[in-house]
Amino acid sequence: MNSSSELVCTFVTKKKLDYKKIINFFSKIQNTDDYKILSDRALDLYCQDINKKNIDKLRKFCFKNKIDVCIQKTKWRNKKIFLADMDATMIKDETLDNLVKIAGIKADIDKLSKLAMDGKISLRDTLKFRVSYLKGKSTHLIKRVIKKIRFNEGSRVLVKTLNKNGYHTSLVTGGFQPISTYVGKVLGFKKVISNKFVIKNNKFTGEYIPITGKQNSK
Repeated sequence: MNSSSELVCTFVTKKKLDYKKIINFFSKIQNTDDYKILSDRALDLYCQDINKKNIDKLRKFCFKNKIDVCIQKTKWRNKKIFLADMDATMIKDETLDNLVKIAGIKADIDKLSKLAMDGKISLRDTLKFRVSYLKGKSTHLIKRVIKKIRFNEGSRVLVKTLNKNGYHTSLVTGGFQPISTYVGKVLGFKKVISNKFVIKNNKFTGEYIPITGKQNSK
């Protein structure tokens, strides 16, 4: 490895990586300082600089060959903090939406999401509406949602590997306890930061306690 290199480009694939193919392509668009084979599925290439045009070429090449690529400054490589969202990130599901659906509530969840994405209502408001739909429903529904959770492939290995290498891993989500607590425990996160349902007599009140901070969108 050339420690004086400005940038490091990391290539990762699900199957065995064709190192020569990547190195040959990269050398055609960019001068390389060095490379390092990390495993049979991962490779680092080092260079001083790469312009936007060549980055676009590289991304198209990687997309075509089903390769993930990350380009970053070498000095920023050794990070020690990992923050991850929960819904549709570490897990495949949107747990609050699933909770509303399992409760048998007929609400246009997709419409709310679209309004938020279009900037017509805030994400905080969409969350408020979703939670209000649950008012009076039994909290036993949470167990049903938890049973249906589908973890994304590699999520457990990722967190386990980061923990092993001394990272501080936190699950930071607009989702809710105890669902987020369960996901965090299964995946091995050191800390879980999430919203919390307000519950009374084992029933949802339709309100929630948000993550601390006025700037938090969820």
